[in-house]
Amino acid sequence: MKAYKIIKGYKTQFKNPIVLNVGEKVKLGEEEKEEKWKGWIWAESKIGKGWVPIQILEISDDKKTRTILEFYSSKEFEC
Repeated sequence: MKAYKIIKGYKTQFKNPIVLNVGEKVKLGEEEKEEKWKGWIWAESKIGKGWVPIQILEISDDKKTRTILEFYSSKEFEC
């Protein structure tokens, strides 16, 4: 087992991370254009908003309904 030493404290940049549950519907914004973030899209739920990976979304044929396929949380760990 590897051991790691924390050398610097960290505070999350987002006070209200987005948390999504299976079956939840979201409204989508722009897809990230920067190469290193390809595959991420802005999403807004009833209680939060943030960047989510596209692969957890099912987009309907009419492109109006977006359903979450697996649990997702953007909560970061702080130390």
